[in-house]
Amino acid sequence: MNPTVVAAAISVSGVVVVGVAGFGAAIWNTRKTMAQARESRVWDQRARVYTDAIAALHYRQTAREYRTGVNLPTEQAKRDAHHYLETYQPPSWIELEARLLAFASEPVVTAVQVASTAHLRVMQAYQSRAMAEATPGTSAEARAEAAAARPGRLAGGGKGRWCCR
Repeated sequence: MNPTVVAAAISVSGVVVVGVAGFGAAIWNTRKTMAQARESRVWDQRARVYTDAIAALHYRQTAREYRTGVNLPTEQAKRDAHHYLETYQPPSWIELEARLLAFASEPVVTAVQVASTAHLRVMQAYQSRAMAEATPGTSAEARAEAAAARPGRLAGGGKGRWCCR
């Protein structure tokens, strides 16, 4: 066989091998880039929902402290809390819950559920106490028994339902 033809065949086959390898590398890089872009979009959504959840929990904590008069030692602190509560628009808890379930990690979802359940219990205890104090002629024991006998302590039957009441 002619050495020129052999050299041409080798160079053509080399070009084909390099081309196929380059094409394979391009596919691999494209897949990696797309996966990274998808992960970045999920992380952006997760960061956004985390920020909204922290802001909503802070709002709820401030509202609870303002309503109960706890942790507001000065008149200035009370005025600041009142101004904050009047000007901040909290997110819809239903929408926030859906976004958390879609994007948050399981430990974060669990922590928010625990915080929401604790908030509901505190507010229910505060309301029970306020109602008992407003009812004249009842003893402390009778008020405690009435509070313990009330059914339906948590919204949603106590199954971890979140809300801001």
